Amino acid sequence: MARYTLDDIPNSVRLIHGLPQPDWSVIQPWIEARRQSKDELLYDSVAADWLLRLADAMEPGLPVFEYPGLFVLIGPGVSGREEIAEQIERTYRLIGERIRLRRPDGVLHPGKSAAICFGSDDHYYSYLAAHYPEGEHIASSGVQIRDGFCHVVVNWSTSKSIHVFAHEFVHLHVYGMELPLWMEEGLAQYFECIDSNPLATAFELGWRDTHRKAWSGDRIQAFWDGTAFGETEGETSRMAYQLSFLLVRAIVSRWPRRVVRWIENARCEDAGAVATKSVLGQDLEKLVAGLLGPGAWTPNLQDMQVESDEAERR
Repeated sequence: MARYTLDDIPNSVRLIHGLPQPDWSVIQPWIEARRQSKDELLYDSVAADWLLRLADAMEPGLPVFEYPGLFVLIGPGVSGREEIAEQIERTYRLIGERIRLRRPDGVLHPGKSAAICFGSDDHYYSYLAAHYPEGEHIASSGVQIRDGFCHVVVNWSTSKSIHVFAHEFVHLHVYGMELPLWMEEGLAQYFECIDSNPLATAFELGWRDTHRKAWSGDRIQAFWDGTAFGETEGETSRMAYQLSFLLVRAIVSRWPRRVVRWIENARCEDAGAVATKSVLGQDLEKLVAGLLGPGAWTPNLQDMQVESDEAERR
């Protein structure tokens, strides 16, 4: 079975801010033209070559760790590389065991995934610059890169926490499932740190009234349609993440054996309302009422459908 490197694929890699960046829009059709059914090695061999080049660009001789389902690259400035790589792989495997989804065919490339742990702001943001318009990206501890070869990158210099990898691995595992944002972010927060997540004590600290006020009237619609998560002013975004976590925690605690089917059936265009009703037998507004008390918490599905139709036309 043939194995290839980026040298075999014309115009497949660019040097951006001193780091090699594969052009997967060139690589993927080239591989697919040569790949036999279920042949994962072509993607794996090209991905391994890319990661070795990236490692060498940061520090000559830097190793790339390879596991059954994952490549792991630990950048310069991170001590205990082998131990951290093993923790990352174990976290990836555990998230996969907890979220066993039947994903639509063709959503992800076949073969291994990849996780990159950068040890400095310079390397982290230089790498991200290739994946965002004009090289701009807000401050972050980790992201899931979704264009081309889906993979996870984390800035260890700011996070130094395996929980960030767990959070991004959830995003990786649910990629392509068309989830509403509140579900995806809630799941990512829930599974990143089940036993000791500080959000778990939100309402014990008396935040219920704050949330009731924040989401009263029609403001809850920004939570359901996902726009609240992107707010840059005030506390709206932070509170959206809190509420998403608390909703998911309530659902997983009450219906643990139905969670996977709930995820598989949820759709963004109805904020997950149909799946919540059909799989869990519950209305979304009642779930929110269980947390915040009575209120007008129902998703406005008609407005959401109009926005979805307009987005498709654009």
